[in-house]
Amino acid sequence: EIEMTVGPGGFVTAEHLHPDLEVRFQFLAGTIALSIEDKSEIVGTGEKRTVPKNTRHVWKNAGEEELKVILQFRPAGKMEYFLESWFALAEAGKTDRQGMPNLFQAAVIFSAFRGDVKPQGLLINILVKLLAPLGRLMGYQAYVSFSQAAPVRLETPSQILDKSI
Repeated sequence: EIEMTVGPGGFVTAEHLHPDLEVRFQFLAGTIALSIEDKSEIVGTGEKRTVPKNTRHVWKNAGEEELKVILQFRPAGKMEYFLESWFALAEAGKTDRQGMPNLFQAAVIFSAFRGDVKPQGLLINILVKLLAPLGRLMGYQAYVSFSQAAPVRLETPSQILDKSI
């Protein structure tokens, strides 16, 4: 479970799904534009929504104020490590304006966390399968940690799997 604050104009990078996880949203403040399987709606403070596992969705802050939302992933899987990695890359300036790391880094991360989060689109999923092994050979790694003294510390996917969740 995480509580997330998203500024005006903030968004999830792209449509995605969680193959093995259900996602529950509880909206504490603000409004969100939420699309689940091509059904879009604006949802506000006090409302809740659930995205079943293996269901396409995308969302963004639809208001002029901060959006505050509690996200629950059930079961938790390794989403903590995925989110920490993605946001650590952004904090280190290693993502583009849409919040995406380079294709090799993204492929390595999506490959390592494939049961937890999967981008949508046939082409992107083919690219993940093709580019992840190349990305690993180039030195890109799956887990990026905020908690280290260095600005970005990379760990191998096997170290992620060794961690008790």
